[in-house]
Amino acid sequence: METTDAPDRLLIQFSDGRFAFCPVSGGKIGTLASCPLPHGEEQADALRSLLRQKALQCPEGGATVLYDTDRVCLIPAEYYREEDAERYMTLSGIPGEAERRTVATAPRDGKIALISIARTVYDCLHSAYGDRLAYTHPLLESAVRHARKPLLAAALTRSFVHLSAYDEGLLFAETLPRHSDADLLYYLGALTKIYAGTNFRIEISGTDAPQLRRAAARYFRHTRLFRPSVNRSVAGSENVCDFTHLIRLNHENH
Repeated sequence: METTDAPDRLLIQFSDGRFAFCPVSGGKIGTLASCPLPHGEEQADALRSLLRQKALQCPEGGATVLYDTDRVCLIPAEYYREEDAERYMTLSGIPGEAERRTVATAPRDGKIALISIARTVYDCLHSAYGDRLAYTHPLLESAVRHARKPLLAAALTRSFVHLSAYDEGLLFAETLPRHSDADLLYYLGALTKIYAGTNFRIEISGTDAPQLRRAAARYFRHTRLFRPSVNRSVAGSENVCDFTHLIRLNHENH
């Protein structure tokens, strides 16, 4: 059911070239909406203008930004110290840059994601939401799941495959580039060879998931699609699969 109440909080997914959001009231998603963002120097101006819209004003419960990038690393929460954030990123092969800033997520299941964000985007978001802003990342959201049986989970966005493997705990978690459908098949094949003795189920979710699940099923057994369920009036003209990670984020926090 579509909610008409003022939202408690906002869920936002930011990726290079795309901005998606959904207001949440009482644990229910009110609507799904997205729009393109320009690249380069025009992006900050477009984002500032967008964040001034009434639908994106900061609610009481704040805003959570799911920031989609491959500039991310996961670390055990017990070892995290803010002053060491840049060192952790450098050790992960993500050197610091003057035009970027590293942010840390809240701990989830003993893990923290460190995310490198364009400084102009960081400034826009913090100007709009201040200390009511929280960050997360598709890889962290995937890596904190608890699978009862061995599982390969591929969370897809337009540019990346956020890939996690589980067998009585997390075995592998990495964000990998996605240029074509063949990339996912290659990654799945590589992991099933690395863990050759493990009989994985494969779960595919996110952007273009239905067609990629069909492609994967030709090569891998026990392949399933995760498709979020929302009312058609909430989805409107949007492709629900593109909002999978926001919808799942809302469900897993209520």
